Amino acid sequence: MKKLNSPAIRKTAFIKAKPETVWAFLTDKELLGEWYHPARETLAHGKPYMLGMKDDGKPTVWGEVVEFAPCSRLVTTFSIAPFNGGTSTVIWKLQSVEGGTYLELTHEGISEAIGSFSLALMAALDEGWSRHLARLASCNPSGA
Repeated sequence: MKKLNSPAIRKTAFIKAKPETVWAFLTDKELLGEWYHPARETLAHGKPYMLGMKDDGKPTVWGEVVEFAPCSRLVTTFSIAPFNGGTSTVIWKLQSVEGGTYLELTHEGISEAIGSFSLALMAALDEGWSRHLARLASCNPSGA
């Protein structure tokens, strides 16, 4: 059996909205909760973020915004409880296309974050990103 070297999750979506609108849905605290997890703050370069507060007051997802190129590229660190303090990276790329936006997501460094490969965790994250992107695309944001 061949071992995957640092496997990553990759997703793409075509969204019927301008990159400016999609960017707002990726970064604005009021819009993030419509398709992903509610945010405490609007995402900003160099700032920490926390998404999806649980009953105990702890976030579902947290990290820091490490690259912030409005309407084209967003890079964040990404941590969740199963990572036990480890950190992965999520890269969002937006490209204007006729009638909307082509969106690419890459979630990398997951195995490094947990110290080994976990098929169950990779599958859960893969399914989660598919659900979240489908919800984002179905938000039908205005501004197409």
